[in-house]
Amino acid sequence: MSGINNMSLIVPAIKQIFTLLVSLILAFTEATQTYTLDLGSSFSPSWAAGDTSGTAHNIGGSGINCTLGMVFTGTGSLNAPYP
Repeated sequence: MSGINNMSLIVPAIKQIFTLLVSLILAFTEATQTYTLDLGSSFSPSWAAGDTSGTAHNIGGSGINCTLGMVFTGTGSLNAPYP
């Protein structure tokens, strides 16, 4: 009979721990948002043909800044504006 009494204490404790863990996970999970990094308009100064690096400030009004650098393996070039 003592096993049944112990289970009646353990199950609510497990539920509380589970609820706490789920709450913590949700509290620290950020919502995601997609912003478009446009070679033609996001960079300042504007991306020019042949550039391999640049900085974009406040992408899509998001407050997100990006510094981008590219390295070519083989031949190729970047054209601005894209496409």
